[in-house]
Amino acid sequence: MADRAPDIALAFSAHDVKLPLRRCAECSATLVDADGRDVLTIDVNAARPDSDVEAIVLLIMKIINSSDDPSVGFALASAESTN
Repeated sequence: MADRAPDIALAFSAHDVKLPLRRCAECSATLVDADGRDVLTIDVNAARPDSDVEAIVLLIMKIINSSDDPSVGFALASAESTN
């Protein structure tokens, strides 16, 4: 799937989201773009433990930021519910 990475970066750019994403200084469950604008907030209802939220935020951030570098490919395994 490495050949799809540039498509992800272009898709974000088309919606005026500037990579790389980073964690918001005020809320560690929120990802902001390079201009500091909110992009995504994880677990807005605080139903998950903080450690799970932190892991999810870092995973999503790493996947999206890696997509900005075409030389860094990634593949997503199929996700199944753990419940």
